[in-house]
Amino acid sequence: MLSTLKGKLSSPLLAAKSNHTVSRFSLLLALALAAAIAFLAGGFALAQWRVSENLMRSQQLRTTEIVQRVGDAANMATLQTNAHRSTLNVLLSRDSSEFEEADSQRRANLASYAALTNKISDEADLHGAADGLRQMTAEYAKISNYIVESFRQGRTTEALDLRIARLRPLYDSWQSAQEDFSKKLAGENRRQQEIHTEAARVTKTWLAGLLLAPLALVAVGTLAITATLGFQRMGNRAEDTWTS
Repeated sequence: MLSTLKGKLSSPLLAAKSNHTVSRFSLLLALALAAAIAFLAGGFALAQWRVSENLMRSQQLRTTEIVQRVGDAANMATLQTNAHRSTLNVLLSRDSSEFEEADSQRRANLASYAALTNKISDEADLHGAADGLRQMTAEYAKISNYIVESFRQGRTTEALDLRIARLRPLYDSWQSAQEDFSKKLAGENRRQQEIHTEAARVTKTWLAGLLLAPLALVAVGTLAITATLGFQRMGNRAEDTWTS
């Protein structure tokens, strides 16, 4: 009974005359349009993936750089304190072994401090701010070396007097220079973060466009395929024909 009902419903549809013809050229054109749409949609999808990946990588890199510079600035302050403490330890040494150990630590801390100064100034473009810091570091190292050498040669009183008269005030000034450098570094970090935030905003705008582009492409492609297949009038309405 169900088959009979289906036959009665489908027979009029099968027997009806077509009012439109679909040529081979129209089918080929529609296929070409569909392939072009698929290709372009794939291209947009790839572009979305690349833009998203680059945005995430850029954000991670920027965050890592800022965190690294903040950590390096904190290490500079620690090395500065350790260099001064090592100088004092030299003056408190009781034998040559303690003397050499303290002096070795003093030199290592000064060298590491200078290396971090150069590294941060190059990364954050703070060469002007670092010049004063380098000058202060070199002056401290010079006086510290003289005091250590005086102590080595047995001129203990001269070494202790120089520590109070020259090294301590210079160390205070050196610390102030380090604080100013850290403040300028923080300002530069904020400036670079603002630049990156603006660049990320522009990138996200492009990404939104790439997300909407495939939808617009599908809509336009659908209309084009519909126009190709649906609006070609038959030259002869009395029969179905395939034209080449």
